[in-house]
Amino acid sequence: MSRVIKTSFLVMLCLTVLVSCDLINIDSEGVEQAASSQESTSDSSPLGNILSPDKLEQIVGNPESNQSDSADVGTSTVMKKMSAQDAQLLSSDGYMDGTDLGRTNSSNTVGLLNVEDLLWNFDAEAEITSTPIKTSNDSGILFGDISGTFYSLNIDTGETNWEFQANGPISTTAAIAGNVVVFGSRDQNLYVLDTESGELLWKFNAGGWIESSPVISEGIIYFGSYDGNLYALDILDGSIEWQYDAESVIAAAPSIGDAIIYFISDEGILWALDIYTGRAKWNFKMYKDSPVLSEVVTETSAPIVLFDTVYASGLDGIVYAIDGRTGQQQWVYKSETLLSLNLSGAEGLVFLVELAGSVTSLDALTGEKLWELSEYSAYNDPAFICGDQVYFGTTDGTIHTVGARLGEKNWEFKVLSGINTYPSVYDGVLYVGSSDGHVYALKGALGDANPLQQ
Repeated sequence: MSRVIKTSFLVMLCLTVLVSCDLINIDSEGVEQAASSQESTSDSSPLGNILSPDKLEQIVGNPESNQSDSADVGTSTVMKKMSAQDAQLLSSDGYMDGTDLGRTNSSNTVGLLNVEDLLWNFDAEAEITSTPIKTSNDSGILFGDISGTFYSLNIDTGETNWEFQANGPISTTAAIAGNVVVFGSRDQNLYVLDTESGELLWKFNAGGWIESSPVISEGIIYFGSYDGNLYALDILDGSIEWQYDAESVIAAAPSIGDAIIYFISDEGILWALDIYTGRAKWNFKMYKDSPVLSEVVTETSAPIVLFDTVYASGLDGIVYAIDGRTGQQQWVYKSETLLSLNLSGAEGLVFLVELAGSVTSLDALTGEKLWELSEYSAYNDPAFICGDQVYFGTTDGTIHTVGARLGEKNWEFKVLSGINTYPSVYDGVLYVGSSDGHVYALKGALGDANPLQQ
């Protein structure tokens, strides 16, 4: 409003000078009417005041408040050149958190029959919103926190191996390939570190926050940014293979199917790009008009890929099953929430977790609801499927497990504070971060091999 008034004042001042110099002749009443029109337009929408830039900054932060030097945007800074041996190691697929490139959050590792004891817990003293993952040689557990610190902890003791300080909060779950770990930050940088030493190998400055967790395939890192671009970078030096401008914030992580990469923009559009060229193959609009809350709750769920079908949810509580090759809708499921549903999947099953506390299972082929549990205070984060169990954390600090097929309750374990990310399970140990900054390593009895993956 003040900006409009200042602008109107300057316009009127300039006009007054020009009129006094007889350079133009204009009716003063017209000027007053124009200024009045500008003011009334700016005040016409109460919702515009509620969701004003100043108020939104208080809720979600200002994406421009910690931007790096604009001259560096879109460029990589290499600290250490990698060898040919490194190139061979990094040419294979990476992994995010023990799951697959389709981001199904379903692990083929053995699940836990129960939790017997707390193995260790580490206090990072800052909220953790990313899933802890382990290195390929089991030397460390890696994660970042909202203070911008990225940690490597000893997998057996929880003691610090090393830590690295970014210039902004880290909410992305890291990806690992060979001996490097990749993650993004709200300081606009994508970082690539050596997993053993924590040494910075290179960083890439995007044009906006990076809250899209990266995915690695065939030596290329894919991630989205608040600048509206999906980037494909060479893992060796950060050089741009291609980038695609979706003209809207990309906060959710991308997923990969058969030579196609999928992602959702903040406008509620599911995009499918050729993974090698970055050319758009198709897009699917999940809702016609952005819901009011989309200006506040910017993160949508990452799409998941099961076989040739992509499952996606927008900020309207609807889940879509889309043919991954053609972009044609196969089925749609409408929940009772207006927020996005976070998705996970195993063979034949899709699991939904919503902010209000319900966990739902759908038939992946038909969209039919199989079971629903609604008594939880679940965070809006996807579930993790391991063995024949679904794992998820809630705001009261409880890790719950239910049967994947029937939804029957199995075991649960209470920690000190709320869980706002999904856990990971490796070799009989469950790792999870909490809102009070603790990472817990919980030792359990191993179950049978994963029947959902057989």
